[in-house]
Amino acid sequence: ELRQRFGNGENLPSVDAATELASSFSRPQSTIDAKAEFRRKTAVAELVSRQRLERERLKALHQERRASELREFNQSLPKGMRAAWAKLTGAWQDKVDKLARDAFACEQRDRAEIQEMIERHLAERQGLEREFERADLADQLHRDLLGLTLSYNRQRQAQITKELIEIISGAEAL
Repeated sequence: ELRQRFGNGENLPSVDAATELASSFSRPQSTIDAKAEFRRKTAVAELVSRQRLERERLKALHQERRASELREFNQSLPKGMRAAWAKLTGAWQDKVDKLARDAFACEQRDRAEIQEMIERHLAERQGLEREFERADLADQLHRDLLGLTLSYNRQRQAQITKELIEIISGAEAL
């Protein structure tokens, strides 16, 4: 009855043969690693390209704004006789000092914008690195789980084979 139910135990593949057969269904690890490395490099290249473009745009914006502010500062200075009178009365120096303070404030604003952008870029890069680490951890956990599953299946198959041999031996003895 057992032989009819389970078949002949000699026709079952060995544990090593079954493991080899199971591994043939999965992709080679080197292929998986190569694809993951390609995705990683592509993601980093896209991030670097996008951030470089953003830095260039901010630099162009600062240059344009600096030129515009310089024109406004020059236009706000008195010209001709008014300039001469302002220099005699000391109003010229007051105006120049105010413009210098305004220019310093504009420079501080630009530096703050650059620093904010740097911190944002750094956070994006760290987020991407964390994403890569999570993916690597998930891959490692998958490999570990697969290894444990294969190990468990080997042990289970060995136990089943042992029990079948014992049952068949016991049945033949009767």
